[in-house]
Order: sequence, then structure tokens, then C-alpha cells
Amino acid sequence: MITLYHSAGARSFRPLWTLEALGLDYELRMLPFPPRVHAKEYLEVNPLGTVPAFFDDPAPRDALWRERSTKRLLAVQARMDVAVFGLGSPFAEVPSQVYIGGYLDAADYRSLSDDRVVGDVATVFYREDGSSDGIALNALGPERLFLVSDAMATAGSDATGFSLAGEDIFLRDGRLTNAEGTLAGAHL
Repeated sequence: MITLYHSAGARSFRPLWTLEALGLDYELRMLPFPPRVHAKEYLEVNPLGTVPAFFDDPAPRDALWRERSTKRLLAVQARMDVAVFGLGSPFAEVPSQVYIGGYLDAADYRSLSDDRVVGDVATVFYREDGSSDGIALNALGPERLFLVSDAMATAGSDATGFSLAGEDIFLRDGRLTNAEGTLAGAHL
């Protein structure tokens, strides 16, 4: 059975709505918000302490938290005071994966333009004013769901470089840069 860990008023409403819309059986586990502060026992389920956490079986959850790149990310998170996320954009010097990975077609780009989208965070599209309501691609049904990862090819591997949009990217001193030394991605 699917288990969804949820807090009222959190983004975990999205998977909850999806489960309801698809008519799937699930177990809902309510948590106080934010769970990393008010439900310390939840850190054993999800070391990030965030919602949603969505598992259909305990084995994938356990495997996820044992995976090397996840452990590295958790170690980085434990050392930081502030996390800053960039807004992906088709207009950036190095566009985010959603724009160069072949996930969107010409009609999708027209839709983004019509909705005045300037970019995305984790494939949730936003306008310049920060709003996301009414953006057609944010409301896609399950037949159009896709996963886009911003993980670079070096993450969790021994690779020291790769090609991105025809440009060679190198891992040097723990940083991903292009041939000119410009930052070109994240390597955790």
C-alpha cells in the first residue's frame, strides 16, 4: 500500500490530490508542520524531515536513504545554514535539464509563453511575479507526468567530466566548470 506523509498547508497536498484523483488506495500519515521540528521521530522515515514523503514499500525508502549520493546530500545539508535554489530557465546560459532534455515539445513551449512563464523550480513553472496558479503545464494529468533531475553525470560516480548541450564540462577541485572555468552545474 502507498503511504503518504503529509502536513496541512504543505506541498504534500499535490500528491494527496493526485492519489484521490486516481482513486488509489493509500495510507495518510498526518504530521505537524514542519515535521523536522515538531515530529523528530519522522527523521527516521525521512532524514530531510520534509513532506511529502511518498513510499509504496519500505524497501525503496530504506534503499534511498542508504544510497551514496543521498548520504552526501544529507551531509551537505547538515553543514549549511541557508540553501539557495536557482530558477531554471530556457533563457539561461546553461539551461536547466527540463529545457534541454527533450521533455517539452513545441506546443509545451507555446503554452509556457502564453502563460508568461519565466522558469521553473523542480519542474513547477512560475511567472516573473512568483505565481504558478493557472499555468497549464503545472496541471498535467498522470499521462504526461515526467521526472526531471538536475543531478549531473558526476554525482555519485567516478566520472570526471561529461558533455552538456555540446559543451565539455569538467570536475575540478569539487566544482563543475566549462573549459573557461565558468561554473556549469552542481557536484555534491
